[in-house]
Amino acid sequence: MEKKDKIAAWLYADMAHNCLGGRCRLAEDLAGVSVLRRTISRLTHAGELHEIVVFCPQPHQKQVEKLLEAMPVTVHGLNERSEEHTSELQSH
Repeated sequence: MEKKDKIAAWLYADMAHNCLGGRCRLAEDLAGVSVLRRTISRLTHAGELHEIVVFCPQPHQKQVEKLLEAMPVTVHGLNERSEEHTSELQSH
């Protein structure tokens, strides 16, 4: 029996800030559909993906779940470390 690899897409959705620290636009509508929902929709049409997982800060989980309601995606809220704790770890 041949073992088949499964391909997953992992995304990180911070609903407050983009990757450059600016304002997040994932919830904004683009032609009547949120940017995040449009992105997931495009991924579902990729054909090779077996799973789509969206990680987000725990406080944003409900908002992300609402934006992606009825889509074939799993949303996980993360308990992120504070910047103070991260700075402390990096200094060692």
